[in-house]
Amino acid sequence: MARSSRLIAGGAVLALLSASLFAYCARAGEKPKPFPKVEILYNTLESHRAIAEALAQMWKDELHVNVGLANTEWKVYLDKMRDLDYQIARAGWVFDYNDPHNIFECWQTGNGNNRTGWSNKKYDELIEKATLVRDNAERWKVYQDAERLAVDEAPILPIYIYVNKNMLSQKVKGWYDNVLNTHPYDAIWIEEDGKVAPPDRQKLNFNNGAEPQTLDPAIMSGVPESRIAIALYEGLTRYDPKDLHPIPGVAESWEISEDGKTYTFHLRPDARWSNGDPVTASDFVYSWLRVIDPTQLPQPAEYAQVFDWIEGAKPVIHGDVKTCDPTRIGLDARDARTLVVRLAAPCPFFLNLCAHSTYYPVHRATVERHGQKWTRPENIVGNGPFILKQWELSAKIVFGPSPTYWGHERVKLHEITFFPIDSQDTALNKFLAGECDWLDDVPIARADEVKKNPCFRASPFLTIYFYRFNCTKPPFDDPRVRRAFSMAVDKKTICSKVERFGEIPLKGVCPPCGNPPYKGVPGLPYDPEGARKLLREAGYEVP
Repeated sequence: MARSSRLIAGGAVLALLSASLFAYCARAGEKPKPFPKVEILYNTLESHRAIAEALAQMWKDELHVNVGLANTEWKVYLDKMRDLDYQIARAGWVFDYNDPHNIFECWQTGNGNNRTGWSNKKYDELIEKATLVRDNAERWKVYQDAERLAVDEAPILPIYIYVNKNMLSQKVKGWYDNVLNTHPYDAIWIEEDGKVAPPDRQKLNFNNGAEPQTLDPAIMSGVPESRIAIALYEGLTRYDPKDLHPIPGVAESWEISEDGKTYTFHLRPDARWSNGDPVTASDFVYSWLRVIDPTQLPQPAEYAQVFDWIEGAKPVIHGDVKTCDPTRIGLDARDARTLVVRLAAPCPFFLNLCAHSTYYPVHRATVERHGQKWTRPENIVGNGPFILKQWELSAKIVFGPSPTYWGHERVKLHEITFFPIDSQDTALNKFLAGECDWLDDVPIARADEVKKNPCFRASPFLTIYFYRFNCTKPPFDDPRVRRAFSMAVDKKTICSKVERFGEIPLKGVCPPCGNPPYKGVPGLPYDPEGARKLLREAGYEVP
């Protein structure tokens, strides 16, 4: 019986080999097809255009592929990314907290930030496995296995690790360089002639780079929105202005169980909404359930996965459970000032998550009274250190200090104005004219000029610049094509000749981060000949 089974198995192998050989011969007889013209999607900024042009030229020189460029405004860009209406698209990921999980979870199947259509069951399993490992060194090993899969199948093309490129007026104080380039406004003040400026001179003007697409923290996903969110809202924790470690926000204290799975937060008695209502534990339960339950929002919350850690939330967020039963979610408002959160597994960075914009509370009565119009200036109610005073579309958004904020006595800024200028040249000229106090980016064409200015500040930035491939449509549904395009890019040249601010080429998917620092796996090499070989293997004509 055993011998017979081996003979049958051997026959099956021969049949499979014969079929494979036949398929190979059939392919060998096919005439290679020309590679279709493809298009790079990017948004407005000059730096994005310069890098897109450099990539297009490299792919033309090395792969003989024609690449077009599509420049769109921020909103159109976001819509196209969400709808997978692109072929290749520029992207950036600003880490929300200093842990590699923040980038690796993005490429899980169904993650709102995936936006490539790539799906790999083994990768998903490894990321799930990592969430159960408490020791970081052991967790890093799991992530390395996952990163090898992502590198091999190449749903994204990593380019470099960012450098903060800020222009900051020397009169601005309380602003500190940090790896997330996040700066709590309640810690900032203005000085003139070495002294704290009077209240009517405490004004900060900042270029936000784009018009925010929403002020609802549940559905915001971009940097322009998050810059505004930290003025309007506050989570259970907030960021220390110097090094961004989590410090008490609405919660004045908390306890963590020995197994790391239960957090008991004690809310401040003087935490208030901008209309004077107290901020309660029930406000957080309502706000978090609003994100967890996909039926509660007008559009999907792209950051909903940050609630995966909460007991019972993940099956609801990912559609495995069709109806959200609040009693099965690990959230319990014991009383007005006590919130108990139960996690599905220990999360070493949960206090950092509590400072994330998606974890911000919203005012229930305002949301229910005004529906999708609740974020309009005449309706919005927040709990942060500032309140919205004026919004002129395509011109400016103005904030003033909130008199009901629990820490209002330490807030020195009398006014913050956000400009939505998408031209880096225009923004820089505005700064040089004294009309803007802070820019978080500068035009790369003016690098030499900018670096000589005493207001320029360069520092490490836990952010990666990369390109997404649309893995759902030809030609990038073939991983060989994606690898070929990745291997034809000289990242060192982009960093040294295009950007020129000290950016570091990124070979793998994840930069060094976490404690101890995560060390990524080797990425795809710069190998134009190997890239051409892959395209030929994929059936394309390559001179």
